[in-house]
Amino acid sequence: MNILHDPAFWVSVATLTFVVIVFKPAKKAILAALDLRISKVRSELDEARRLREESEKIIAEARTKLAKSEEDAKQILLHAKNEADSIIKITTQKLEKDIEIRKNLALSKIQSLEETSIADIKKNISAFTILAAHTILEENIDEETTKRLDEDSIEKIIKTYH
Repeated sequence: MNILHDPAFWVSVATLTFVVIVFKPAKKAILAALDLRISKVRSELDEARRLREESEKIIAEARTKLAKSEEDAKQILLHAKNEADSIIKITTQKLEKDIEIRKNLALSKIQSLEETSIADIKKNISAFTILAAHTILEENIDEETTKRLDEDSIEKIIKTYH
């Protein structure tokens, strides 16, 4: 049998011819579509690269800001601690001065009360002594002794003032 009479051969030739005829115009369309697709992929890759660089820049800025914020926070805490220490020191000094003033006032009041009490006691002792002496004299001295004491007292006064 001859190959030219075989329908499979002609189907193969027709298919090959069809492919060759269709391939040239289809090749341009396929290449154009592939070029378009390549262009889109490149564009997407460029956009992804740009986004990555932008992200890295934003991350670097965020890290810088975070480091600065941490340093600022440390400075604020240090300042607050120093401020608190200063307030504690000033308050302690004021409290010590206040305690000293109150202590001195208390000691002054105690001394004043002691002096007043001593004066009152002396006054009371003098009054009681005079009262006791008067009572003893009234009970133990007779009229003749009283006259003699009066005369002695008058003589002493006269001698003293002349």
